[in-house]
Amino acid sequence: MSLIDHLGSAALALGLALATSSALAQPAASGDMIAFVSIRSGDAHIYVHSAGQDRQITQGQGVHTHPSLSADGRLAFVKSIGGLGKVFVTDVGGGNARRLTQAERIETSPIWSPDGRHLAFYSSDASKPGGELHIVEVASGHTTVVGADGRDKGPTAASWSADGSRLAFLSANARGRAQVFAVGRDGSGLVDLSSKFNDRNKAGAQISPDGTRVVFTADARQRRPLVVAEVATGNLSELTPEPDAAFEVARWSPDGRQFAVVRIAEPGAPDSRNDIFVMDAQGGPLRNVSRHPGDDFDPHWAPDGRSIVFASLRTGTSMIYRVDLINGQTQAVSRGHRSHDMDHVVRAAPQ
Repeated sequence: MSLIDHLGSAALALGLALATSSALAQPAASGDMIAFVSIRSGDAHIYVHSAGQDRQITQGQGVHTHPSLSADGRLAFVKSIGGLGKVFVTDVGGGNARRLTQAERIETSPIWSPDGRHLAFYSSDASKPGGELHIVEVASGHTTVVGADGRDKGPTAASWSADGSRLAFLSANARGRAQVFAVGRDGSGLVDLSSKFNDRNKAGAQISPDGTRVVFTADARQRRPLVVAEVATGNLSELTPEPDAAFEVARWSPDGRQFAVVRIAEPGAPDSRNDIFVMDAQGGPLRNVSRHPGDDFDPHWAPDGRSIVFASLRTGTSMIYRVDLINGQTQAVSRGHRSHDMDHVVRAAPQ
């Protein structure tokens, strides 16, 4: 289930326009930073939450989405210009926003490499089918193009290994079904990791910190299991073989030993809901860490691995929360308004 599914028609209108959280009681760790989209001012703008405070980064009218934080505190985001998304980057602290490229193309879903030297994003020509994964060296502008095959890419952002040498991303196959691919930062070693599981759609591709495995969800008709692929061998392991497996996403912990996962609510079940769980990266029992009647989704690990930041509809609108995995306490990041805070990302620990 996507964020659009959770937010309903209001968020759908926002997404189509692109053609494509208030303070914590205490900051969780030194340098902790969250970037997110909020429509509290009427337009969709990028905010950064740090040291218990929210700061609006983008200004003026327009739609600003897809935030990504570099380890040193620079921000990348997408701004809609003339109906086309364009990737912008800022200096450390969010100032001096400028376009990354001058290409007259649609750009979406930027994601910083762990060392902050590169940005990966999807680029497409509005007059042609399909899209490409572009990997740009920010200082020089040198661009590596991956997957110029006329097939759709994304929509979720690519995922970097911790050393920045490899990425995982989604791309359509010849039948238009989304599959999981891995590729080197230089465009070498492109490999399809998921087609052997089945020919149906995949989602949520996330590469492990060491770059050796990719986890994803698979459409298996009446089930949506979690699957892990070994990059070197292509071997596949289904982590959730239960007949009622239904998962939205799994994200690796910083040490690669656990997943934060979203188990999807059972359709039609009155007491069913989406919750955030933690599980061992080798499979095994699920531990519910959000436990609330409202739907919880989009988990991101804090850099130290001791807490998870997630979004929830528990107040009736999308708000951001943090759960401490040590003591189990949940605190609100979004406070003081009843608009939507969404599409959040957490800054990785500086290298």
